[in-house]
Amino acid sequence: MRLRVRAVAVATVGALAVAMLAGCGADGSGGSSSGAASPAAAATPACPAVRAPGALGYFSASSSNIEQIVDTATGRLVGRIEGLSQPSNTYVTPDGRKVYIDNWGGRDIVVVDACTRRIARTIEVGGRVLGSLDPSGTYLYETFLPSGTVEAGPGKVLRIDTRTDRVVATCPTPQKPVASVVSPDGRKVYVATLGTVMTLDAATGHVLGEPVRIGAIPGWLALSPDGRRLYTANLPTGVSVLDTATNRLVVNIPTPPGSAPQYNAVAPDGKTQWEVYAGGGVGVFSTATNELIQTLPTEGMGMTVSFSPDGTRAFVGEGGPNTVRADGFRAVIDSATGSWHPGPGNLTIYDVATRRLITRIRGVGEFPGVVGIAARRTPARG
Repeated sequence: MRLRVRAVAVATVGALAVAMLAGCGADGSGGSSSGAASPAAAATPACPAVRAPGALGYFSASSSNIEQIVDTATGRLVGRIEGLSQPSNTYVTPDGRKVYIDNWGGRDIVVVDACTRRIARTIEVGGRVLGSLDPSGTYLYETFLPSGTVEAGPGKVLRIDTRTDRVVATCPTPQKPVASVVSPDGRKVYVATLGTVMTLDAATGHVLGEPVRIGAIPGWLALSPDGRRLYTANLPTGVSVLDTATNRLVVNIPTPPGSAPQYNAVAPDGKTQWEVYAGGGVGVFSTATNELIQTLPTEGMGMTVSFSPDGTRAFVGEGGPNTVRADGFRAVIDSATGSWHPGPGNLTIYDVATRRLITRIRGVGEFPGVVGIAARRTPARG
């Protein structure tokens, strides 16, 4: 995630949060798709680039304007995709055939054919977005941040059909959304805003219940595999745990001063949740007790974390040694300006069970993004 956060009073959230959504309107014009629509790539001898889903991971190097490809088994870089402009987060369809990249500099979403490793088309969205792919891979939900700035005021969430690569609905929100995550059954979309988390009906876009007050800025969201617990990585500090059945806050977990959790993910076995600190380090927490188990070191800023589909490996993006800051919140802001160039960062791979370092791939590009990996498919909905 790469966000700029303006100084606004979180107290203004209360008045805005009571507004309810009008729902997702069918979008017949927004989000035009350019480029020839090619058929989905197939894992055939004529298309050796596509392997078994989950065999390859894709991640951006924002300031380097490239997308790296890593072999998730060997930990080696095996290719790259060029022609991007400030790429941010990456998402891969469950069959491993299509890769979606939030392309901040182009104010669009780039769709890559995994077979050819070339840009197949772009989806024009007119601003910066951060997304979440539903478990079936049918819909991509993108929170709209026109300038990458988190501030008070109304916003929207875009719904993109990956079968057509077009925006099919626009969901207005009473506050600008920051991040989102989709429930395992694809029926709910949890959206982080300035100081709150709201739940949307994925089909209609209507708010379900009242937004949950967090009292901080949820920089990212992660769900337990069963969908019962929602974890928010809070800026400038702390982690919040929500019960999705009751739509209530369970507990706020403190993190070290200056840590600035900016990304998180729950391991596929559901036993641990990993919080990545912009101030450096990765906090590994027990989901059973919500207690810290271990803090893993990073070289400079902690950027992102994701897991292999089998849950054996964790992929952590690091800012590199020139991004060491005592104030992680300040580091988040500086990394989003586009004017800070500290040099290449790293991709670090850990064994999830033992939390031991497997390898550190240095020099992968500035501000490496989350590694997008094809996850196990669930039935499509809608």
